[in-house]
Parts: sequence; structure tokens; C-alpha cells
Amino acid sequence: MKIVLLLSLVILCAQAKTTSKKFTCKDRNNTFCYETYEPVIAFYEDDTFNFYENPCFACLDKETQFYYKLSPCGEIEESCDEGKGAVCALSTLGQLRGYKSNCEACSKEKVKFYFEGACPKGTESPERVYCKHRSEVELICLTAYEPVCGYNKAGRPKTFGNSCFACSANDIVYYERGACHSY
Repeated sequence: MKIVLLLSLVILCAQAKTTSKKFTCKDRNNTFCYETYEPVIAFYEDDTFNFYENPCFACLDKETQFYYKLSPCGEIEESCDEGKGAVCALSTLGQLRGYKSNCEACSKEKVKFYFEGACPKGTESPERVYCKHRSEVELICLTAYEPVCGYNKAGRPKTFGNSCFACSANDIVYYERGACHSY
């Protein structure tokens, strides 16, 4: 019994370190999630994404198509491996960018998380800045006027006075610098 339990713990720990696997939501009937911190990035059909505290919260969102578990750069000293291959890194501005390795990605000042493998097609864009998960957004915004064009999940644009106001809006997923263009 003790050997089986110990072996189960070893397997669970090994799985927790794995970040290269693309996950899909199997059980969408959950209505309760534990507040454990195991950050993930979830992708939607329209190439947008959002951040969640753990896979359970990502799967509560019915629009989640798939997700990746994020590895923090703070642990890079232990996991730095130039030979592991490409990673997709997430900056503090909410942007995704591909790098040759986790070592290269985490050497950048604004990169805090990454997952192994290439960034999903259509998500790597220096013009788009994705809003952080709502629990990480500051509640007080300065009134400096630096207009941005915020987009919701449906892709509808709306001009905001600055990025803080855009990301404080519940429905905004990402923004682009400058006011929205009206055609």
C-alpha cells in the first residue's frame, strides 16, 4: 500500500512539471473549483486567450478550446535547458512571443511565464496587448489620456482613455495602442 501511494505521488509530481502538453477540457460540468495556483493560459477559437489560476477555472469558461500549463521564469535556474526547444513566452504586458529556449525567454526582463512549444498560430502579435486575468488588474486607474482600442471576445472594438480603463472593463480581452478606427 505504501509503495503504491509513493509511486502515485512520484507520478503526480512528474506530471506537475510537464508544460509541453496541450490540454483540452474533458469535464465541463464542474461548478466548483479549488483556489489552487497552477497558472494556465487558455485559447479560444478566435485566437484570443486569457489567464486562469488553474485548469478548472479555464474549463469553466465554455469558450476555452485548449490550454497550456504555464511555467514561471523565477524557477529558470533549475529548469534552464537550451536543448529543450522552442517555447512560447508571456510578457507582463500580456503579449505572446516565441523564443528558441526557456533560457532565452526568461532572460528577458518582462517575461514571467512560458510554456514549451511554439505559440499557437495567430496569437503572436506585437500590436496586441492582452489584458491580465481580472484578479491581477489594478482597481485604480490614472486619468492620463493615452487612447487604446479594446476588443471583446467577439472582436468588437471600443475606444478607452488608456489601457488601464480598457482592461478594467469586464468584457475586454486585448487592446491595441491608439483610438479605434471607424470606417
